[in-house]
Amino acid sequence: MKSPPPEHGPPAPRRWRRWVGWLFLLCVVGASAWVAVRLGPNIPIYLRNLRVRAVVSGADVTDFGGRLLIVAPHPDDETLGCAGLIQQAQASGVEVFVVLMTNGDGYQYERTLMVAQDVLRGTSKEHLALGARRRNESLRALAELGVPADHVISLGYPDGGVHAMWQPPHWSPVQPFRSPHSRRDHNPYPTSLSPAAPYCGAQVARDLLRVIETRRPTAIFTTAPFDVHRDHWATYGFVRLAAEWMKRRDAADIPVYGFLVHRHDWPAPQGYHPRDLLEPPAAWLHIPLLTWLRADLTPEQVQTKDHCLWRHRSQNAGRSAELLAFVRRDELFSRLDTASPTDDEVSIPDPTGDLPPDHLLPEEDIAELTVTRAPSGLAVSLRLAARPSCELTYCVIWHGLDGDQPWARSVEWGRGGGRLLQTSAGGTLSTTPLDVKLTDRALTWNVPPGAMPGGPTLLEAYSQRGQHYLNHTCTVVADLGEETSVPPSAR
Repeated sequence: MKSPPPEHGPPAPRRWRRWVGWLFLLCVVGASAWVAVRLGPNIPIYLRNLRVRAVVSGADVTDFGGRLLIVAPHPDDETLGCAGLIQQAQASGVEVFVVLMTNGDGYQYERTLMVAQDVLRGTSKEHLALGARRRNESLRALAELGVPADHVISLGYPDGGVHAMWQPPHWSPVQPFRSPHSRRDHNPYPTSLSPAAPYCGAQVARDLLRVIETRRPTAIFTTAPFDVHRDHWATYGFVRLAAEWMKRRDAADIPVYGFLVHRHDWPAPQGYHPRDLLEPPAAWLHIPLLTWLRADLTPEQVQTKDHCLWRHRSQNAGRSAELLAFVRRDELFSRLDTASPTDDEVSIPDPTGDLPPDHLLPEEDIAELTVTRAPSGLAVSLRLAARPSCELTYCVIWHGLDGDQPWARSVEWGRGGGRLLQTSAGGTLSTTPLDVKLTDRALTWNVPPGAMPGGPTLLEAYSQRGQHYLNHTCTVVADLGEETSVPPSAR
């Protein structure tokens, strides 16, 4: 007789399930720690922006006159900042012209092979093809908004290099900027306004002046000077310089308005919220000299703006939450007034703590730029949120006109001490040592008489670590008094 089968006990536990559980728990803890370290410091600034309910003056497109000029640093910036305004202009019979400062040949959102500061590694041919593609995307989007192709002017300057041409080292055609993307130091685009022109600041200013003289706009719109993207604040500077140049030539005072695109933790909230208002950043709501305007959009205009953003497939193929955050029922514009005409002192305040700590440390954060004229020259003072660091570079830049020639000069302080940078008559860069006084939270340059011309000039400051720009003040037109004599080497 066969014995009965033995009774079976409970099944042995499967060890792989236990390991999966521990692995899942470890991932949750790691992700929570990453959020706490990386995003935790950003939350207060984001919440402040989220709570803003500003009383901003309304603006009608007809208030800006009968002809508008929009200057975009890259293809798609004109759609992000002004697609609603363009629609209102077309409906009111206001003529619109659009200038593309670059063809956007250095950045493609849908590609993942990128390194620091959004530099796409590719061949020169690939970058030039990307620039042609992005320009065509803007042409299609603007055509849908009612802007014909002959009202779109491409300048063809290097993506990621507008800021470099704004500086004294690359202001002259003798030392043009070489694009790390196209590997060119002259304009390679035959469709641009000045093909084969050198990549230098003086040429950019002349091209913009040429556009303003031929199109005669009644108002200009471009990216704001407190935009954190280096090409965006530099574009504002070039536009403002060209507007001042035009004013000197025929007394045409053309207002310049800024629209904001890049600002860490702004717009708030991120993502697609077409029924919400686009509010100013909390830190920039009550800055002196700065006026905010709001253009209200109809639901149809909001929908058209969303559709035009879809035309920029290279940037918005995945329906980017960052770009869709600009599809709101309004568009914001700001205007900076002249700082202090014919005064002996100019002060440009800058909010501190307005950027997340993981983007800006206290020693990098500028609180105020002050320039005072005295018999001994200029006292240029930069006040910070903490003691200046010798690991950083602090710079103050002037731009202006000497007769009918644009010039650029700067004072710096860093590891090499204080210095004055200017371009000689031959176009080469010269450096002059300067005395710098350091205090607890400030540094002051003593600029000798005659080193800086008087009259209306553009004035700004920034902090920098290596090649990375950190904090940038507004670019303000100021007049520090009567024009002084300028050394021949500086002309």
